Amino acid sequence: MVALIFILACIAVLSAVFTVVIRQMAKAHRQHYLEEMAVNELACASPTEPERKAAYKARPRARSAGSRHGRVARGLAARLHSGPIMR
Repeated sequence: MVALIFILACIAVLSAVFTVVIRQMAKAHRQHYLEEMAVNELACASPTEPERKAAYKARPRARSAGSRHGRVARGLAARLHSGPIMR
Protein backbone atom coordinates (compact mmCIF):
# COMPACT_ATOMS: atom_id res chain seq x y z
CA MET A 1 0.00 0.00 0.00
CA VAL A 2 2.83 2.37 0.86
CA ALA A 3 4.51 1.61 -2.49
CA LEU A 4 1.31 2.43 -4.35
CA ILE A 5 0.98 5.79 -2.56
CA PHE A 6 4.67 6.50 -3.30
CA ILE A 7 4.19 5.74 -7.00
CA LEU A 8 1.09 7.96 -7.16
CA ALA A 9 2.99 10.79 -5.44
CA CYS A 10 5.85 10.47 -7.94
CA ILE A 11 3.38 10.59 -10.82
CA ALA A 12 1.73 13.71 -9.36
CA VAL A 13 5.09 15.46 -8.92
CA LEU A 14 6.21 14.56 -12.44
CA SER A 15 2.93 15.74 -13.94
CA ALA A 16 3.27 19.07 -12.09
CA VAL A 17 6.83 19.50 -13.37
CA PHE A 18 5.79 18.71 -16.94
CA THR A 19 2.86 21.13 -16.65
CA VAL A 20 5.19 23.96 -15.62
CA VAL A 21 7.67 23.11 -18.40
CA ILE A 22 4.94 23.00 -21.04
CA ARG A 23 3.53 26.35 -19.87
CA GLN A 24 6.97 27.95 -20.05
CA MET A 25 7.54 26.57 -23.53
CA ALA A 26 4.15 27.88 -24.68
CA LYS A 27 4.94 31.30 -23.20
CA ALA A 28 8.34 31.39 -24.97
CA HIS A 29 6.76 30.28 -28.24
CA ARG A 30 4.11 33.01 -27.99
CA GLN A 31 6.77 35.64 -27.25
CA HIS A 32 8.80 34.50 -30.27
CA TYR A 33 5.67 34.68 -32.44
CA LEU A 34 4.87 38.22 -31.25
CA GLU A 35 8.46 39.35 -31.94
CA GLU A 36 8.30 37.82 -35.41
CA MET A 37 5.04 39.63 -36.13
CA ALA A 38 6.57 42.93 -34.98
CA VAL A 39 9.54 42.41 -37.31
CA ASN A 40 7.19 41.66 -40.19
CA GLU A 41 5.24 44.83 -39.51
CA LEU A 42 8.46 46.85 -39.53
CA ALA A 43 9.51 45.21 -42.77
CA CYS A 44 6.21 46.21 -44.36
CA ALA A 45 6.69 49.80 -43.18
CA SER A 46 10.16 50.11 -44.71
CA PRO A 47 10.43 51.51 -48.24
CA THR A 48 10.18 49.04 -51.07
CA GLU A 49 12.99 48.34 -53.51
CA PRO A 50 11.77 50.73 -56.30
CA GLU A 51 11.30 53.52 -53.73
CA ARG A 52 14.85 53.01 -52.41
CA LYS A 53 16.26 53.09 -55.96
CA ALA A 54 14.36 56.29 -56.74
CA ALA A 55 15.62 57.91 -53.53
CA TYR A 56 19.18 56.83 -54.35
CA LYS A 57 18.98 58.35 -57.83
CA ALA A 58 17.39 61.58 -56.56
CA ARG A 59 20.05 62.37 -53.94
CA PRO A 60 22.59 65.06 -54.81
CA ARG A 61 26.05 63.90 -55.78
CA ALA A 62 29.21 65.62 -54.63
CA ARG A 63 31.86 66.50 -57.15
CA SER A 64 35.37 65.32 -56.60
CA ALA A 65 37.98 68.01 -55.97
CA GLY A 66 40.08 66.91 -58.94
CA SER A 67 37.34 67.46 -61.48
CA ARG A 68 37.59 71.27 -61.15
CA HIS A 69 41.20 71.33 -62.33
CA GLY A 70 42.19 70.98 -65.92
CA ARG A 71 44.86 68.68 -67.31
CA VAL A 72 47.53 71.36 -67.03
CA ALA A 73 46.76 72.18 -63.39
CA ARG A 74 46.88 68.53 -62.37
CA GLY A 75 50.21 68.02 -64.12
CA LEU A 76 51.66 71.13 -62.49
CA ALA A 77 50.48 70.05 -59.06
CA ALA A 78 52.07 66.64 -59.56
CA ARG A 79 55.40 68.22 -60.50
CA LEU A 80 55.30 70.57 -57.53
CA HIS A 81 54.69 67.71 -55.12
CA SER A 82 57.34 65.48 -56.62
CA GLY A 83 59.98 68.27 -56.76
CA PRO A 84 61.35 68.01 -53.21
CA ILE A 85 61.56 64.24 -53.49
CA MET A 86 63.70 64.44 -56.60
CA ARG A 87 66.23 66.83 -55.06
